[in-house]
Amino acid sequence: MIRLTEIKLPLDHEEGEISQAILKKLGISEDQLISFNMFKRGYDARKKTRILLIYTLDVVVENEAELLEKFTDDPHVKVTPDMEYKFVAKAPANQTERPVVIGFGPCGLFAGLVLAQMGFKQLLWNVVKKFANVPKIPLVSGASAR
Repeated sequence: MIRLTEIKLPLDHEEGEISQAILKKLGISEDQLISFNMFKRGYDARKKTRILLIYTLDVVVENEAELLEKFTDDPHVKVTPDMEYKFVAKAPANQTERPVVIGFGPCGLFAGLVLAQMGFKQLLWNVVKKFANVPKIPLVSGASAR
């Protein structure tokens, strides 16, 4: 896939103008364009009378290698980066100890989810009730008072 950046069109452009801008930028015919996906859309409102939409598009074409070679010096035509999430680790098959996540808040739940997706059999503990009677120490100038 090819990533096209800085495709500028008027604010009130027609839907078909995006594909026409792709064809014009790459210098290809309609039958060579297989599909495209809008990755990002931004606005250029620096001129009040001429507001533009700026698109970043991921484009699938037939002759991708040839086009990338043709546009090697163009900073707005590059290979689409790999955006797939890659897990940091995979749980070993012979894991005997289990990781412990303390806290059932948003961060604790997310940590438990990530560990589960990596194959760990984690323990989630919520210890709020156990420490409910501990007096809270106020923060003074960003440091805890002891």
